[in-house]
Amino acid sequence: MSTTCCSPISRSSRLGVPPDVVVEVISPTTVWNDLGRKKATFARFGVPEYWLLDPHIERMERHSLTASPYQLTLSAGPSDTFESIVLSGFACEVAGLFPW
Repeated sequence: MSTTCCSPISRSSRLGVPPDVVVEVISPTTVWNDLGRKKATFARFGVPEYWLLDPHIERMERHSLTASPYQLTLSAGPSDTFESIVLSGFACEVAGLFPW
């Protein structure tokens, strides 16, 4: 796992369209912010998929903006394959995300 920080993007450099996917790694200290304020903000801006990766319970969830608010459309554990709806062809084995 890694954290990358960078300078804020200037307003004139922004694309003006939402990303296809936002991925959050859940931390016990930020889980309520991830599931509350951030999730609502991503929905408001029209991000089609919101993925939550929880290393503590080795689970990955896909929340889809088929309607507002997001709907949980996939909950995958270590023995499952995680797939995206909006990123055609993307799939990963959840166990590979947790090498420990």
